[in-house]
Amino acid sequence: MSRPPALVHVDSVSTEMALASVEPARARGMEVILLCPIGAAPTDRSGLAAVVELPSMALPALRAALGELDRRWAVRALACPYGPFHEVGFLAGDVATLRAERGLAGPSRDALRRATNKLLAREALDAAGVPDVPFALVEAPADLERVARQVGFPCILKPITGVGASLVYRCDDAEQARAAFREACERLPRAHHAPVRMAPHEVREGGVARRFDPRRSMLAEAYLPGREVSVECLALDDRVVPLLVHDKLDVEETAATVLEHLLVCPPARFTPAELRQLEAHATACVEALGLRRVLCHVELRWDPDRGPRLLEVNPRIGAGCVTDSLRTFLDVDSAELELALLLGETPALPGGPRTDERHAMIFLFSPRSGVLEAVEGLERLLLVPGVRVVRRMAEEGRPVGGDVEESFVAGVWARSADAEAARRLLGRVRERVRIHVR
Repeated sequence: MSRPPALVHVDSVSTEMALASVEPARARGMEVILLCPIGAAPTDRSGLAAVVELPSMALPALRAALGELDRRWAVRALACPYGPFHEVGFLAGDVATLRAERGLAGPSRDALRRATNKLLAREALDAAGVPDVPFALVEAPADLERVARQVGFPCILKPITGVGASLVYRCDDAEQARAAFREACERLPRAHHAPVRMAPHEVREGGVARRFDPRRSMLAEAYLPGREVSVECLALDDRVVPLLVHDKLDVEETAATVLEHLLVCPPARFTPAELRQLEAHATACVEALGLRRVLCHVELRWDPDRGPRLLEVNPRIGAGCVTDSLRTFLDVDSAELELALLLGETPALPGGPRTDERHAMIFLFSPRSGVLEAVEGLERLLLVPGVRVVRRMAEEGRPVGGDVEESFVAGVWARSADAEAARRLLGRVRERVRIHVR
């Protein structure tokens, strides 16, 4: 009796993402299975062929669990959208190791490690000759003297494995940097976003072992002024293809985080020549990290004096309404595209934009940390002219961040004639929605 083919999701952080793969997998006659820690499975398991909760997510335990699944299913692909350094290994890297053992497609362990540890990412850009900003690792207050010399002020202090713009501090002098480093070291072990709380890990390169502790160290980078964008990229075996550029029209820098309130596509503030430079720089950054067979979310700022410079590369699609943007402009189903990459297929490259009509992406954030009590007015947003999609991004009754991190509550995808219309729409959305946190 033949075994049905299966896609296996391995995740400890965002297990609900396995559900997005169910429909494209079924279209190929495949089933979807989730491997996750005990207690981490999503409440909604509809469409999943099996959920296996494991007492350990270490590589040997994952290998054994897959061996058991092999008895019933023919595992054709392994996915791990969020794979932190944890107490017993590097989850995304361990899944990449299992893919290599089984001859399955996907990004390599080394590339994922560089994309997850932001210091390693900066070093990879430097080694590849990609223009970048000065940077330095800060493991103790005494290191800030070296930061003053090597990086200068203003600088940014941020976690080396950060997500969600958590604990991102702009420091204009050494005194601010010392205060930010002390506060970050107090908050890192209990950060709201689990990936920020990544465990100590060792990296071996060229026979030399380097040990990192993301809970007691920060990355210092020269502060980048200027206009900010995100670039969604498709990394294939032999090239990187930029797909879409989103122009971040409203970015708020708070005391310890950065909030992206409003983005538009096509971009509103860049010339065609500047857009080509942004796409080329995003491509060079993804290539420098060695990422292949994965969708990448690349964040850049346009320095007024030096042009595009990297903020960070994430080896996954952007959050919120980026999936809606890909569908609107390129008729691309991101879950189908991700599955094709993991199956070793060569996906058909998207053609030109289906529309040149500008769209706006609006995000609403929790105003502070606590428990999300209620979100009022979201349903009424669909009555606003131009609004196409409203997405809840946080569940009522669940903990949310907000004090020192971006904590998404909702996303809105809407048509917008121009940048000013997008800003007016942001104002109307804020007027209609009330977020209650206790």
